Amino acid sequence: MTRLALGLLVIFAACGGDDGTTGGHDAGIDSSGGGTQLVVKNVLNWCSVKVNGAATGSTLATITVPVTAGMIPITATAASATFKIDTNMWHHTDGDTGTGETGTVVGAQSSVMATVTAGTTKCVWVCCPFANDGHGCAVADQCP
Repeated sequence: MTRLALGLLVIFAACGGDDGTTGGHDAGIDSSGGGTQLVVKNVLNWCSVKVNGAATGSTLATITVPVTAGMIPITATAASATFKIDTNMWHHTDGDTGTGETGTVVGAQSSVMATVTAGTTKCVWVCCPFANDGHGCAVADQCP
């Protein structure tokens, strides 16, 4: 009986966490491998980005999340006091009309939505500029 319990514990531990990135059961996360993905490019890693309600932010340059088709929430905060939330920092999101989107800013966080179509990969990008002068985000389109 002890071996069975230990075996089950190992199996459950290997199934992944519920952090919204792998193996979880968060709403909107599609772990079935259906090919629907949201890619968020975090220019120079200056923002801490949460995709689809993830518990923790990521400062990775590219964040790829399998999702269920539909409107996916994304948030960003500055990765450190060196950077800030700014106007028109999001690109290719639902509110971007070609010059970027500020998103809904509450405190030190900006929130946007990105609609992902079933079976496709949607790319959006974000940049948190320098806090002292607002520069650093004049870069080429990251999702051409």
